[in-house]
Amino acid sequence: MTAKTIYYLITVLELYIFSVGACIYIMRYETLSPKAAKLYKIIISVDIILSSLFLIKYFTMDNKNVHNYVSTSLDITIVIWILEVIIIAFKGISNTTKPVQRESFDLKEEFLTEENVKICYSQRKKENNFKGTIVFMHPDYYKSDLNGRVWYQNKRKKRLLGHIGKYDEISDFFVRAGYHTLRYDHSDIGTQIPIQPVLQTINKVLKERNSGRVIVFCAGNINDFIGEIVEGLNPTELICIGITNRDTLNYINRLKERMPIFIGAFGDDPYCNVKNENAIHFENTDFTFCVRGKRKLKKYGRSADNEGITDVGALEVIKGWLI
Repeated sequence: MTAKTIYYLITVLELYIFSVGACIYIMRYETLSPKAAKLYKIIISVDIILSSLFLIKYFTMDNKNVHNYVSTSLDITIVIWILEVIIIAFKGISNTTKPVQRESFDLKEEFLTEENVKICYSQRKKENNFKGTIVFMHPDYYKSDLNGRVWYQNKRKKRLLGHIGKYDEISDFFVRAGYHTLRYDHSDIGTQIPIQPVLQTINKVLKERNSGRVIVFCAGNINDFIGEIVEGLNPTELICIGITNRDTLNYINRLKERMPIFIGAFGDDPYCNVKNENAIHFENTDFTFCVRGKRKLKKYGRSADNEGITDVGALEVIKGWLI
């Protein structure tokens, strides 16, 4: 086998690898419609099948015919590759959407840093009916940012693990409904810290601002710390979404004897192809909060949608309950 034949062989495989890699990258990091995602999956499948057939025939044919076979295969592969690049590029451009800009002209946001915890305290600029303060306890209290996105450290670099929802959109909704909101972020801290210092910091800020009625919004596995949260923040009401185990649900139901609690279950969005694989669905919850995303980080089995689509219907239900 000549060097030229080896070069042709490597080139054929490189073209297939490039095409498959491009499709995988776009599916992982871009927001795609179901049809576009299906098309990329088809391209990946076709390339894997063609490359497999090419290698099988290459290893089973006579050496004297190898050069002609590889040369012909390269010509065919180049044509296929050009067509796939055109399809990939066209679909990638057609599915690129500009993120909706957040409207915050009527909001006042104050950013504080207390004990390595970044806090965002939000209220309306022109306020006429203050109803209380909503504290957003994040799904992973020591790794979440202000938006509820959960990060983890990997080789000194922060990488997105997933998130429950767009906390800025949820916060804006309740601020415009007459509430103050408090969100926090200490995702830059590489190691886990106890939840008590976080609660102490939040409690300090609430007291400084005369927060009045305190409603705590818990989503995901932060509900497992509901005992510490109740003791540390002394809330008047609790909103608990996405409880992760039966013991926590039973404990929260017992707390209902002491304070109003609104329990929500994570549901799947019927308008997209993302399923909330980590959600544990309990019966007899008060409402459903749909996980609305357009893609998911399959490696971790979690929904993730950087543009974010907030379940406004569920927020209206919560607002009605709070009145």
